[in-house]
Formats: sequence, C-alpha cells, structure tokens
Amino acid sequence: MQKSLPSNILNNMILVNIGNVLNTISNSMLEILSIIGLDLHLVAPKSYWPQDKLIEIYATASKNMECKNTLSLNIYKVVKNINFICTNI
Repeated sequence: MQKSLPSNILNNMILVNIGNVLNTISNSMLEILSIIGLDLHLVAPKSYWPQDKLIEIYATASKNMECKNTLSLNIYKVVKNINFICTNI
C-alpha cells in the first residue's frame, strides 16, 4: 500500500468519502477540500447526503478553486482514478 504520493500536486488529487456523509467529518472535508482545491467525491444513499444549502455553498467554493466535488449513489462511478478512499461505514 502506498501511503503518500510525493510526485502529485495536492490540488491534482482525488478523495472519495464512502458512507454516511451527514457527519461533521464529511462536512469539514467538503469545506476544507473546497478551499484548497482537492477533488472530493461523496458516495452515500441520498438520505445521507448533506443539506442542499451546504451543497450550494461548497459548490460555489469548489468552482472558485476549479475543483470537483460530487455526490453520487454509484460507488463504481466515482472510484475510478482516485488517490484516497475514506470510509465511515
């Protein structure tokens, strides 16, 4: 297992968070990663997604940093070509 990617620039990395994305950790990740420009993909049943207001706030921040934060129901769609996986299942 590779624990670091020294040849990659931070804002070129992609992180996937799988599980309950309603928790404080997921919300913090959305906020922080939107600020630094790291792509974050959240995978969870729709009932566990963040509130629409939070999604809009982070979407605006992400657009300003040219990063992609997505919400998905399909784990197979978002785990391609990623650098890190975080779970809270």
